[in-house]
Amino acid sequence: KTKRCEVKLKGHAKAVTKLIQLNNGNIVSYSADNTIKVWEIINKTKYHILRSILQNSQIISLVLFKNNVFITGSQDGIIKKWDENLDDYTIDTQRSTPLDIIKSNNKDDNTIIVIWRDLGMYIYGVSPFQIKSIIHTGYFSQPISMTEIENEVIICSDNMIYIYDIIHNSPDGSMRLLLEKNDKILSVLPFDYNTIIVSTKTGDLFEVDIDEFKAKNHLSKVLQGGISKIVKMKENEYVVSGDKEVAFIGDTKFNI
Repeated sequence: KTKRCEVKLKGHAKAVTKLIQLNNGNIVSYSADNTIKVWEIINKTKYHILRSILQNSQIISLVLFKNNVFITGSQDGIIKKWDENLDDYTIDTQRSTPLDIIKSNNKDDNTIIVIWRDLGMYIYGVSPFQIKSIIHTGYFSQPISMTEIENEVIICSDNMIYIYDIIHNSPDGSMRLLLEKNDKILSVLPFDYNTIIVSTKTGDLFEVDIDEFKAKNHLSKVLQGGISKIVKMKENEYVVSGDKEVAFIGDTKFNI
């Protein structure tokens, strides 16, 4: 089936770098122009910018929390909670940079996990705010990507995969992916209860078993320009995107 773009939203002055959809269907975007915008799509030809706000610092992470609430982490070390009216509440401020943020699906419905560049992994309760635990992971460089399977958090940086037990607040193992020279891991997502999908700068995809610490499958050069993002569409189906191309990855056969 031919894929085509149905709606184009125009309003940012520079490239859009972060994008999520709220539970009510509205879109939240962040751009290199340093603005966060909330969009309402009426139909294929009509849309509105409901809210727009200029930020003082670059947004590093933008993640849906629950309902129509989202979380941001910025270059100046501030974690904020926002509603769809762009009213914000500061969760925490640190003298570091939040490299990645995810909403935890396994501890409760009120928890986010933040990787700080120099401080390690912080697990927060959001409403009300509290630091639940801290796992000292050491220094991570960008790009970094993080996901969660069962009670473990998987962090990817450069060509390394690190696994942390968030119940016992301890490291649970690590492995090195055999990548080409100058290649780096850019994105990671859960595939099933013990498997992750990893994408790299040069356009490769790896299916990695985190119990046995080995790569089970490998797709080389899925996108020639490299893979910048991988998104789970439904069970065992993914879309990967690069500079100018998109590829659809099929079910458990792990084929394009």
